[in-house]
Amino acid sequence: MNIHYLELIFPALVIMISAAVFVTRYKRCPKDKILVIWGALLGGGGERSSKCIHGGGAFVWPLVQDFSYLSLEPLNIEIQAMTITSDNKYVDVSMDFSVQISLEEEVMYNAADCLLNQSSDAIKDMARHIILGHLRLYIASASIGELGDTENFKKAVHGIIDGELRNIGLSVTDIRINNLSEITR
Repeated sequence: MNIHYLELIFPALVIMISAAVFVTRYKRCPKDKILVIWGALLGGGGERSSKCIHGGGAFVWPLVQDFSYLSLEPLNIEIQAMTITSDNKYVDVSMDFSVQISLEEEVMYNAADCLLNQSSDAIKDMARHIILGHLRLYIASASIGELGDTENFKKAVHGIIDGELRNIGLSVTDIRINNLSEITR
C-alpha cells in the first residue's frame, strides 16, 4: 500500500517543482524596458553574448543564465560650450538633446553590450562626452555663415551624433537649440 502512495507522490512532486521553477524563472518584459538575458543556452549559434526582448517574455534557465533590464526612458542632456568655427570665430552653443535606447535590433544589442547595469547618470555622461566632442568637431569644420541656418545645422548635427550614439545603443530623439551665437572679442 505504501508503494502505491510513493508512485503517486513522486510524479506529483516532480510536476510541482517543475511548475514552481518555470513560474519563478519566466520573466516578462514591461513596455518601457528591454529584457536582456545572458549566459549559456541562448541559441543563435553563439553570435551574440546576450538576447534582447522587448514586449513579451522568456524563460531564464536557472544557474546558467541571468537577466537584467534596460530602461527605455528618454534622457535629457544639456550641452553648453564655447568653441571656434573654421573661419576663426568663437561661438557660444547651448543645446538640449533627448536620447534613448533604440529598439532597432542592432542598436539594441549595442546597448546591451555597452549600457547594461549602468546608472542613468553614467549613461548621460557617456552620451554627453560623445555629443560634445562631435559637436565641437562639426562646428570647427563649419563657417559662421553655415551655422546661421539652424535647420540645416540641426539636421547635420543629428546625423553625425545619432550615428555615433548608435555605437553604444542610443539614438537621438530630439534636438533643441537654446543659443547659437557668435562671441565678439
